[in-house]
Amino acid sequence: RTSSPDTSRFSLPCKFDQLASAYPEFYHELDGLKKRRRTEHDNDRSSTQTLSSQVNHSFNAALTRALLHNHFGLHMPSLPEGRLCPPVPNRCNYVAWLKQLVLSNSTDLYRFCNAGDASHDLQYRGIDIGTGVSAIYPLLLTTNLFAKCSKLRCNDTQSTKWKFLATDIDP
Repeated sequence: RTSSPDTSRFSLPCKFDQLASAYPEFYHELDGLKKRRRTEHDNDRSSTQTLSSQVNHSFNAALTRALLHNHFGLHMPSLPEGRLCPPVPNRCNYVAWLKQLVLSNSTDLYRFCNAGDASHDLQYRGIDIGTGVSAIYPLLLTTNLFAKCSKLRCNDTQSTKWKFLATDIDP
């Protein structure tokens, strides 16, 4: 019988003003978003468009790059227009859930692999089919934040090692 992982959400702080002061590209995009919003509001006070309707790819890409660098030390030099720009907090929640799921069942994985004593370190392997231009899932799982489980509110304190094969048909 396998145990269920903790399903509490992983919290990734996303404070726009702090990110804008640390990342000039994001500052520029946030400022542009605020200006577009003000212009639309001044031109049509009855507009029902939401702030999210004013967000463009440049803003999303700058936010993604700022979050990845700020929280994970990752540099994402290119997120081309027309390609998925991953929402980092949502991807972090999924990765945290995935890691908790794997770790909560590691004893059964040892038995299944006939590896003997479950106190030895397992090297976790994954495959991301259709990883996309950002390879977000493999990148997040191999960062220091996800190397120790204590930050993810699970009971494992040992370091976990992850290796990924990431595939995509789009060059």
